Amino acid sequence: MSETEKTELEQEDMGKTYEREDSETGYATKMSETALLKASRKYDVIANALLGNYDDDGHYTIAPEILKELAGLRKLVGTTNEFGTELKAPYKNGVSFNFLLKLGKENPETHTAESTLYLMETINKVNGYIQNILTTPVATYTYKFDEHYKDYCYRAFNVVSNIDDKDEGALNGDNINIDKRLEYLEAVKTVSKDKYLVLEESFFNSRLQILNELPQGALVLSEFNKKRAALEKYFMNNPKNKYRALNELLTSIIEAYFDDLENTPAYKIAIQILILKYLNQVMEISGQIKASEEYKKAIELPAKTMAPAAPAPAPTQTKKAVKGNVKIASAPKKSSGPKAEKWKPAKYTKMKDDKLTAKLKAGGGGGVKKTTAKTKTSVTEEKVREQLKTTEEKPKTKGKEENKERASSDNVLNII
Repeated sequence: MSETEKTELEQEDMGKTYEREDSETGYATKMSETALLKASRKYDVIANALLGNYDDDGHYTIAPEILKELAGLRKLVGTTNEFGTELKAPYKNGVSFNFLLKLGKENPETHTAESTLYLMETINKVNGYIQNILTTPVATYTYKFDEHYKDYCYRAFNVVSNIDDKDEGALNGDNINIDKRLEYLEAVKTVSKDKYLVLEESFFNSRLQILNELPQGALVLSEFNKKRAALEKYFMNNPKNKYRALNELLTSIIEAYFDDLENTPAYKIAIQILILKYLNQVMEISGQIKASEEYKKAIELPAKTMAPAAPAPAPTQTKKAVKGNVKIASAPKKSSGPKAEKWKPAKYTKMKDDKLTAKLKAGGGGGVKKTTAKTKTSVTEEKVREQLKTTEEKPKTKGKEENKERASSDNVLNII
């Protein structure tokens, strides 16, 4: 590859800003990193039953209809740390939602304070060995700051000190949009029948082949094999999800210890072509699922019964009125570069420390062996640069009004 081509690729990497919640800057800037995230997040949303979706820029949002219902759920107060107070809302069928309430400080000019309620969703990688916590603003509460402010804030967000398990269903009232989202997630999970997972074995083996051809590859695979052996018994014991977990572990090892691999031109081009091929295959499977009759039937009922947006419900379990102003969070405007600050709770990105896994016994075998098979692909280097400029085509509608009417149900239901 010529020096000019190298420079073009480097410039393109620097110019891309795809949001990534578990990075230090909050963004992914490498082409291979962006493509891998786009592919993996389609599976992550389904596997982790996330209430929101990622857009083409990697920005994660939850539909306002769902946010309003989340604000009204009855929440059990938990421990307080430097970031705020942890809350838990028992829901239905064993489902519960985790929140964090960050109490605001007094504004000396207005003598008011603004507090923010966040939803905390866990994305499990390597079958739970790595956990990324998605932090999404749900609503803010503003009122005059005095000795009663905390009590008023708790009342506004329906925070209590104890919850009677027998009454947990009734306490939360009618939350049709949360229910439909959960029903839809379960339906899509059933319809997809793990179609995304069938790609993982060939993707993993192709990554190994690329690493085996690099001088640095031996170091990467050595570190990978050590970590895999330590995790084999407790985090690699699901045959169905085996190669998904192996890919996630390999990615974490490279990002943690060998992030400069892409400074090697041979690796950079090879991995970009491979990951692009993987992304194209994921998009193809996504299209097949959407076109299936099973999928259309799965979303038919939730779409028809979607509830319109409603004001955040006030707690019905107390006779005292809510004082102050509760405002449901709205999606922030997209920026063209990394944010100056991005608040993250302590567990925002968590990889279990080696000390915590000291009791794990190394599993037998499981090491990575050198491979000799060559990977065949018709994807060209030019397509690597072109692919990430385009996104999956959105469904066409007849006009602006129809688009507006569809917006609510699309935001609540759309995943793949």
